[in-house]
Amino acid sequence: MRLRQVQRMLREEKKRSVRENLDKQRHIQRKAALREKGVSTQNAELLPRYPREATPTPILRDLEKHQEAQKALQQKQLRKKAWKFSKVPGCFSKKGHVVSVLSYG
Repeated sequence: MRLRQVQRMLREEKKRSVRENLDKQRHIQRKAALREKGVSTQNAELLPRYPREATPTPILRDLEKHQEAQKALQQKQLRKKAWKFSKVPGCFSKKGHVVSVLSYG
C-alpha cells in the first residue's frame, strides 16, 4: 500500500472512532435526561442507542406519568396562589370576579 492510502485509512478510522464516542456520550446524556424526568433506571436502559429508533413503551409511560405529575403540581400551585390572592382586600371586581391571580406573588 502506498503511504497516502494508509494515511487516509487511519484518518477514516479516527473519524469513525470519534463519531462512535460522540454517539455513546449522547446516548448516556439522553438516558440521564430521562432519569431526571422521572423514568426509572431500568426503563432508561431500554433506550435505543440511536434517536431515530422508536422509543420503547415503558419509557413513554414513565414520561406520561411525569407530565401528569407536573401538571397536577402546577394546578396545585395555581390554586394555592388563587387562595392567597383571595385573602387580599380589593382583589375582586364589583361583580365579584377575580381581577388577576397570575400577577399576585
